[in-house]
Amino acid sequence: EREQAEREQAEREQAEREQAEREKDGVLDTNRFAKGEKIRAEGGMAVGRLAKGRSTGGEVIWKQAESYRKLSTKAANRALSNEIEVLAKLDHPRVPGFVASGHVVDEKGERVLVLIMEKIDGGSLDDEMKLLVKKGELQPLDYTLRVIKECCEVLEHMADLDPPLYHRDIKPHNIITHPTRGAVLIDFGLAKEVRAGSGKSLSAGAHTAGWAPPERERGQTGPYTDVYSLGQVLWHMLTNEPAGIYSKDERVEGITGAGHPEWLAELVHRATIPVPVGDRIQTVAEFRIRLENEGELP
Repeated sequence: EREQAEREQAEREQAEREQAEREKDGVLDTNRFAKGEKIRAEGGMAVGRLAKGRSTGGEVIWKQAESYRKLSTKAANRALSNEIEVLAKLDHPRVPGFVASGHVVDEKGERVLVLIMEKIDGGSLDDEMKLLVKKGELQPLDYTLRVIKECCEVLEHMADLDPPLYHRDIKPHNIITHPTRGAVLIDFGLAKEVRAGSGKSLSAGAHTAGWAPPERERGQTGPYTDVYSLGQVLWHMLTNEPAGIYSKDERVEGITGAGHPEWLAELVHRATIPVPVGDRIQTVAEFRIRLENEGELP
């Protein structure tokens, strides 16, 4: 028995050395994971699958870069590489945990990146909202405010990093509502560090219309970028209306018409001012404080 235990230990150590060598070359050790069913496309740049860790049996997400008509393999790899870098450095309960990453060769023979990350139980806020819109029902106000505040928690944490980090793709599709953990943000492919004095991005055109502010067309990014998207998500949850540019009167009519207090309409309006960006609420922290104090700064 002792000899067998020593032999098994030696085999494990050898396997770990081989794995370390492969990962040093940027190759994912696919033997560690058993791929399962395809889930959903992730923002058009990657495809997700359920997977299981062979040693632990625990479920994870296998997210693999994928090219398509308008997106090259190089661009898909770049977006996923960005997400890998972000998740590897973020340790927050409202962000999926990083497990592993590396390259594999796909069925087209192309070298593509793979991200292995924690599987978050629960559905997307987008699925929740589509069901409510179909039924003609509104989200309860206390639930809406809780989800938005939970999103603020992680966005404030990211903004406090040095250099600050902004998600830049906040929308219901990228918010998972975990039954006990609450809101969890996913899809960090467009997240960007912005150093002081520099708010320009090379991925100017990469954003989601409606949820993203107009300055993203010009590649401009700052703390106010995620504020705009949060304001659009809050508007959608309060009214079931789609994201977009509305007048202040339209915000008031939509929000009070849904039975909510007028201060929320003022908050949504101030968070979603398209231009000039200086007139918008400037930080997620200020947005959250106003949300907790009926629109006021105490």
